[in-house]
Amino acid sequence: MFCAHCGKKMEDDAAKCPHCGKENKAAQAKQAAAPQQAPEKQPDQPAAASQAKGQDAPQGAAPVKPAAGGKTAFQKFMGNKLLVGGAIAALVVIIAIIVVVVLMMQPKKFNLEEYVELNYDGYDGYATAYVSIDESKLYEDILAAKGKKVEDLESLWSLSGLSSAAKEYMLLEEAVDSIDVEITSEREHLSNGDTITASITYDNEIAGQSKIQFTGETVTLAVEGLQPVTEIDPFDGLKVTFTGVAPNGKVEYAYEGGNAEVKKYRFTADKKDGLRNGDVVTISINAEDEDTLQAGYAFTQKEAQFTVSDLDEYVAAYADLTEDFLTKVKAEAEDTIYAYTASTYNGGSALSDLTYSGYILNAVKDGSGYVSSYNNLYLIYSGTVSNSEGKFSTSTVYFPVRFNNILKHGGALNYEENKGILGNSRLDGSSYSTKGYINPFVCYLDIVEENKEDYTAECGDGFELYAQNKAITKLSDITDAYRQTLQADALERINSYIASDYNDKTTVSDLAVAGEYLLVAKNQGTDFEKNNKYIIVYSGTVSNAEGKFGATTVYFPVEYEGVVSLPGDQFMVTETEGIAGHSKIGDSSYWTDGYVDGAEMYKAIISANRDKYTYEVSEGLKSFGE
Repeated sequence: MFCAHCGKKMEDDAAKCPHCGKENKAAQAKQAAAPQQAPEKQPDQPAAASQAKGQDAPQGAAPVKPAAGGKTAFQKFMGNKLLVGGAIAALVVIIAIIVVVVLMMQPKKFNLEEYVELNYDGYDGYATAYVSIDESKLYEDILAAKGKKVEDLESLWSLSGLSSAAKEYMLLEEAVDSIDVEITSEREHLSNGDTITASITYDNEIAGQSKIQFTGETVTLAVEGLQPVTEIDPFDGLKVTFTGVAPNGKVEYAYEGGNAEVKKYRFTADKKDGLRNGDVVTISINAEDEDTLQAGYAFTQKEAQFTVSDLDEYVAAYADLTEDFLTKVKAEAEDTIYAYTASTYNGGSALSDLTYSGYILNAVKDGSGYVSSYNNLYLIYSGTVSNSEGKFSTSTVYFPVRFNNILKHGGALNYEENKGILGNSRLDGSSYSTKGYINPFVCYLDIVEENKEDYTAECGDGFELYAQNKAITKLSDITDAYRQTLQADALERINSYIASDYNDKTTVSDLAVAGEYLLVAKNQGTDFEKNNKYIIVYSGTVSNAEGKFGATTVYFPVEYEGVVSLPGDQFMVTETEGIAGHSKIGDSSYWTDGYVDGAEMYKAIISANRDKYTYEVSEGLKSFGE
């Protein structure tokens, strides 16, 4: 049987439940009804009695008659069933209570996506969106879930913070304050039909203290209900003109339209001067949407771009020069050169074989300071200059003729002035000089390198060769062919010196190349002649027929500065310094250019320059120092 109190199984005749200790009243009633002595055997009932009750009496067995006050087995069974049913019912009630308690302990969930509000400032096409949480509704729903009202919250806000209810609502307020909603899509210049996406963040650890839980991460809301706005193009009526000469053109602008709203604002340009044709100028109106929208209108654009055109323009590229113009200025350049030599050369000096050799065009850089010319075109001619009386050796001279401020006006080109021939050079070390350059590389340096801070240079028709120069940094950079060229030049200079400075009793014999020095500047710069020094040393025996001094070995170092290589195994020297050094010969009163002591030569040329140059010495000279 089962205990009527706790529903657990126990013995049928147990006086008390072994589990809960309650008395077993069913067992007690059974014992009270039982007879104190064995009952007398009753005579068998006739079969008819059993049959009358609709039951067949078993063969050879007497029917059982319940004792007075007792229960049949069926009644006992039904009694036990009732007891079990009562226990099960009690158990169901307990479980239901537990479920209710558990459910009541679970946090209430609130999807914050349902509480995001979308608001706008502005008009259709010009609106700005803002998002927030509808805290009033959220508070109301949370309190309703807790069986409370907003009025309870409002009344408790005015009470002392010491009450537990007030603390509960303060925790709730802290949970709601942890919510943040932020727009993650474009929030400005919105039109009806656009969508706004916002992200939601919160702190469920704080919310958990109020037995609530927030959900939701993002929400997408449709933009609707925006009112139309009047649109105005402020640049409709703005007159823009460009004046002056490129690259110093200027922009001028003025609003000539009739819209009163546009006239309230000011226009500004991002660049007002220093303009060339093709430049782009951006003009803006200093208006903000929030200002115009308050008046119920919007500017369709607040800046516009205008391309500079139709300016008279100083030429910046050789390609802008027409064939007619070049033919004209070349003829004038030749006239300039012939006029100069005819009026200046004398004493048998003459120019022949004048040939066009190239051009250099310098165009002013943007942002350069004051310059005398916006461009300079140098037309370079070369010619042979000679003297019939042998006053100087025949030389090739380069004549750059300068034309400045070449202006393009419509389809015509004109220059401001022919500045004549640039440069001046001495002829073969003589007292004779000429305008122009003996050395074309020096011509290039004076026109291009000297002006590179203010001008960009374009070289062509042969003179671009010099723009591709590369400084010599080791002896092996110099080809044998160019070595021989410079050796021949050095020997000619030495012989010329001996012929002009030694008297007829002093002679030099056995002149031969003794070796080479190369000094390379540690800091390479645009002053090319200082970038390196290449020195060819000849040695010879100097004697005096009158015995003024004994036969002496003299070293003649001929110095070439700024040696560069050019394309096609060509080389140029920036400056030729001639024979270095000056020495006394023995104990005599005779002196000579060069050195009579090889160690002294090494000291003067190499050791004294080691602070500024690295050096390389050929085999023939290493014995004097290394």
